[in-house]
Amino acid sequence: MTTKPMTMGIVGLGMWGENRMKNVLSTATQVKVKSCYHYKPEKARAFADRWNLEIAPTYEEMLADPEIEGVFIFTANYLHCEQTIAAAEAGKHVYLTKPIADTVAEARQMAAACEKAGVQCYVDHGTSTSDATFRMKWVIEQGLIGDVIMAEAQQSSGWGLRLTGDEWRARAKTCPGGALIQVGCYNTATFYLLFGQARRVTAFSRNDYTPHDIEDATMLLIEYPTGTIASVASSYAVAVNTSYYRLYGSKGNLFLGPGYQSKEMHIITADTWKYRTPEIPDDVRGPDKLGEFVHCARTGATPVNSTELATQAVAVVNAALLSAQERRPVELTDVLEQ
Repeated sequence: MTTKPMTMGIVGLGMWGENRMKNVLSTATQVKVKSCYHYKPEKARAFADRWNLEIAPTYEEMLADPEIEGVFIFTANYLHCEQTIAAAEAGKHVYLTKPIADTVAEARQMAAACEKAGVQCYVDHGTSTSDATFRMKWVIEQGLIGDVIMAEAQQSSGWGLRLTGDEWRARAKTCPGGALIQVGCYNTATFYLLFGQARRVTAFSRNDYTPHDIEDATMLLIEYPTGTIASVASSYAVAVNTSYYRLYGSKGNLFLGPGYQSKEMHIITADTWKYRTPEIPDDVRGPDKLGEFVHCARTGATPVNSTELATQAVAVVNAALLSAQERRPVELTDVLEQ
């Protein structure tokens, strides 16, 4: 991979964006951040002063800067489509936080705009492409637990109970599905990497605990062409943060967690009935995201964190919301073809 840093701008300095960029600015060598933009000038000023960055008066002026090769977009989900298309039309590569957008239609528009402009749209799907996911995939491919008959994923917290109602995350119009689209998309992306495109989704949701119109909890049943049936549970109203994966196979079971980046992986097989840590080669890892982004932007290669992965993840979310609303199973192809 090339070692020349890519010059970037940042848009979106809210809680998530600021935390992510602290890590980038502190340790990253693959990129060089030149400027930042936030719709609140005082927030942009404080961040720029802290990290010795320039301030772009507007997003449009950032995109017009000839030195800027790409942009980090860490804004609200509902802004992703417009901002990504604007960046593509300006010839800038895009590093975007998950989810790619609220709908499949927006995701397709974004991917098409970036392809037309010849720029990379890289969707950081976080833990979905972490080492843990690729370790699970290796266990499956090696046949250690046989055919995966059932799978479970859980990603929940009490975040919704802390929302006041003014935040974009508290409204169904700007955050449809609540926890499902914010963190459940990790699980739907992970299962896409493990089992391929989903076939059918059935979901149930409720709203009893958060004083807003986002879902408190959503439970999905997902059918895959491989024969695997998977469940995904996401909530913004539980007292204790919870995340794990469970795979149940024809030869044994796999348990990952607690913690979505946990290294605590164990399998139990029918021949021994004893839990053990599988011996997985050290080179079984997820991609270095910044390195993969820069490499793919400069070579045109397709990253693991692709728009297709991100679109498949949000398609399952869209199907789940439709299923819960209409109380029926939803074929994923119906959502993808809309």
